[in-house]
Amino acid sequence: MSVANDSHFDFIVVGGGTAGNCIAGRLAENPNVKVLVIEAGVANSHEIEDITTPSKAFGLRGSQYDWAYKTTMIKRDDYERVEKPNTRGKALGGSSTANYFTWIPGSAATFDDWEPYGGRDWTWQGCVEYLRKCATYHDDEGLYPRELQQIGHGGPVQISHAELVPELHTFRDALAQAWVSKGEPLTEDIYSGHMHGLTHCVDSIYKGERQGSYVYLFNRPNVTVLSGAHSKRLLIDPATRVCSGVEVLLPATHSTLRLHATREVILSQGVFETPKLLMLSGVGPRSELSKHHIDLIVDSPHVGQHLLDHPIVPFVLRLKDGLTLDDHLLRSGPAHDAAVSAYRRNRTGPVSSGLLELVGFPRIDARLHQSPAYRKAKAANGGRDPFGPAGQPHFELDFVGMFSSAFQWHYPVPREGSYMTVIVDLLRPVSEGGEVTLNSTDPLVQPNINLNFFGNDLDIVAMREGVRWTYDMLMNGDGFKDLVLAEYPWEMPLHSDEAMDRAVLERSQTGFHPCGTARLSKSIQQGVVDARLRVHGIRNLRVADASVIPVIPDCRIQNSVYMIGEKGADLIKADHRDLYESDLLTMFFRAIQIGLPLGYLNQIEKRLADTEQALFEALTIMRELNASHDRPMIRATRTSPDLRSKSARMQEWSRSPLRDWAERERWWEAQRDQFRVTRTMIGSSPRIEAPPPPTRSERPRMVAAPNLPSRRTSGTAESESSQQQRSDRATEVAQRNPSLYF
Repeated sequence: MSVANDSHFDFIVVGGGTAGNCIAGRLAENPNVKVLVIEAGVANSHEIEDITTPSKAFGLRGSQYDWAYKTTMIKRDDYERVEKPNTRGKALGGSSTANYFTWIPGSAATFDDWEPYGGRDWTWQGCVEYLRKCATYHDDEGLYPRELQQIGHGGPVQISHAELVPELHTFRDALAQAWVSKGEPLTEDIYSGHMHGLTHCVDSIYKGERQGSYVYLFNRPNVTVLSGAHSKRLLIDPATRVCSGVEVLLPATHSTLRLHATREVILSQGVFETPKLLMLSGVGPRSELSKHHIDLIVDSPHVGQHLLDHPIVPFVLRLKDGLTLDDHLLRSGPAHDAAVSAYRRNRTGPVSSGLLELVGFPRIDARLHQSPAYRKAKAANGGRDPFGPAGQPHFELDFVGMFSSAFQWHYPVPREGSYMTVIVDLLRPVSEGGEVTLNSTDPLVQPNINLNFFGNDLDIVAMREGVRWTYDMLMNGDGFKDLVLAEYPWEMPLHSDEAMDRAVLERSQTGFHPCGTARLSKSIQQGVVDARLRVHGIRNLRVADASVIPVIPDCRIQNSVYMIGEKGADLIKADHRDLYESDLLTMFFRAIQIGLPLGYLNQIEKRLADTEQALFEALTIMRELNASHDRPMIRATRTSPDLRSKSARMQEWSRSPLRDWAERERWWEAQRDQFRVTRTMIGSSPRIEAPPPPTRSERPRMVAAPNLPSRRTSGTAESESSQQQRSDRATEVAQRNPSLYF
């Protein structure tokens, strides 16, 4: 879509990736809000079969839909290796169009490690609702526990368990048998904050097609997507440090556009491009900007630093013929023709598969304790395991039922036989993070990227022992050991520590989970953005993508990046309530319906122009009443002595049970199925089809804020009948006098 120079939008999202599209779609829920998404890749991702067909995912590496970054994997005094390409999606949807689908939230304990950077709002409890908000989980055949419905309900991204293709039946059963024979559990629930065992994968695939973040933009006419556009610099006033837009290059027409945001700019270009654009715009380490003669606006020393990723060691085993999908997907012939026909007919079969059906999360404490280096590191860490201090898994093990060139690009593709690809993924490396620095001031030139894998020798020890544990399970485990014919294309030197250490350095690759280069922080001395994702030192600019992650999740990061987008959207909405206040209003009037103690609302005289003040007062009343009574009741007016000043109202608000946007939204979601509400955005207030007054048993009890003194309107609590009358009166007033409130 073409955009005129000097066009204005309410919000500009720079980068149409996993989080960027999520934010754009959520901000566009108000149809009167104009949102621009700037994307360097193509805009029609959902129409491209190479992207939407699951089994073609491995073939996207190095394609026109891949940024194909040149990356320094390892930079040690004794060993250095540079690789290309490091895949990142170059299409609308970003890496959600090029990833390998797996949907895993991670361990609660690892999210809790975010608290020193982002505060309590970024712990597991502050993030789990957003990990689930983005998706809708489907189990159309009813194969899995109903409790798994919690992992996604009502979100745009349709997710489901990997299709269990019949061709891999023997492979799956033997793998599960071998896993159990080594004393490891089987599980279907790795979604409640604890991960341990072998599990069936949930994927961002539904009915045989990829689900990318572009789904957030469907049916959003107020979202403009400018594709084929490369960001040049952010428009930041050096004097005021206000970001007002972005300047972009259109290589196809050799032109430049200046585009303006009347509200905010949200930077979501991903872990490599986000820090690059910040530095090109004058925000970054002073020394780095000085090196490239860029005028400094904000000296932000952590921009581009703390680059995190999961190092992996892949290996390949040859199995007995006919056990995997090599003939169906890699070679021409009858099996391939049948697989293609099945997919074209009804989107089923091997072509519809994400290729990873089973994934394992083990701990290998016994093996690690055999290493003197590990024992020393654990002692230095206060006796806590450096790789999983709260019981998190040490590794993610992926078992792909075919040869995968995406992880073995140095290996020749076998022309015959059945193979499996195994990926040993170290989930919590202890090496210091890498960095992203400028290679040039030309915005079309990729930055320098150093992943700094194995900067700490302890990571080599862990990876070495993880590979050995996995080999032992497959080569000696019950059931599976009878299927293995040979290693391919060469053997792993399992019996020599020195040779294994060298093999780890030479054969390791990226897990394609980079993050951390603009991390959450409590100050500019700790990171790049604050807990509300605002860039330190710059107004009207936020970052929302994988670069804000301060501690790498112990799993694939797709779900986490969607979470950042969802949470970021709510943070932005909360700071622009004049655009999104209908959510507040709907919640406000819904509270009337269910009999919460909001007082005689006809005494709250101000209406839509002062909705927030009314909400402050109403929720203050709620807090007071619930601190001293067993059930909802009515009390007080806005002229209560301790509510007369704004500061007093704000103090009371901060103590209320629903004191922030996220808590109000959680309360909203918990109650929404009980009522029929017609929601509208700005321009008209919500209309509610009021149900009958709820009975006492139906009325929820709001818990008082902790450590607050009880308050009563008199020395004794009112009688139950009096409380009932007051609650019913509140509902009656709202229903009979809609003109006062709607």
